[in-house]
Amino acid sequence: MLLRKQTVWLLTMLSLVAVLSVYYITSPQETTVNQEAQEETENGKGGDSGNAEQSTVVSNEASDSAFEAMRMDLNDERSKEKEQLTEKVAELKKDLFTLRFQLATGQLQNTMQITAVKRDIARAKTVLRQLEQA
Repeated sequence: MLLRKQTVWLLTMLSLVAVLSVYYITSPQETTVNQEAQEETENGKGGDSGNAEQSTVVSNEASDSAFEAMRMDLNDERSKEKEQLTEKVAELKKDLFTLRFQLATGQLQNTMQITAVKRDIARAKTVLRQLEQA
């Protein structure tokens, strides 16, 4: 059985290689890309005066205190988000408990509310986990 799976996989990969090689050989885009690259190099050699006007400084060095302040602001925001999300998870768990209680007593009309609350809890926990890893 394992040999059959390996054979099917190998044939699939070989056919994929054949299809891709035919595509790249017959692709007209490759020639246009090469022509554009040649035109850019030719324009770059002869047009140095035009490039001087367009050159700008991309980055400036900043002091460590500015980066430290930005880092502290981000940490504060993350801690606030964590607190808000933990409060939201606690609130959603209470809602889930009341919904389950209503389901057990036969008072719940829409059972999809339980699924929606479970998904909201999962979303909030996912965001919390992402914040902890960051």
